[in-house]
Amino acid sequence: MLIGLAGTNSHLVFSITAFFSEKKEIKEKKIKREEVYNQYLLGIRKKLDTYKQSEIEALHYNHPTMNEIANMIHEYNPRIYERDINDDDFLTLSVGTTTDKSEYSVSLDYDCLKQKR
Repeated sequence: MLIGLAGTNSHLVFSITAFFSEKKEIKEKKIKREEVYNQYLLGIRKKLDTYKQSEIEALHYNHPTMNEIANMIHEYNPRIYERDINDDDFLTLSVGTTTDKSEYSVSLDYDCLKQKR
């Protein structure tokens, strides 16, 4: 009977010790997991901020204010002549007017614009 009681007590001591050490490990793992997750969120936030800034820059570049357009015209900025493939006047440039036929023509090879996959 005494041996059984000693075995039960030792089992109880080991169980309590294991419980507290596991509780400590679980708490440490939770703290580490939260730190890793916060670092991940910080990285994602930085990446999104970079994307946001590049989108804002592209928006301002593609849609200048009226004052910026006036300055471009006043300073004779090369951006005045920018054309997009979707524009009606793409590859059309009028330097002046004449009734004579043009000495050269410009054509677009659409196959060059296709992205290779």
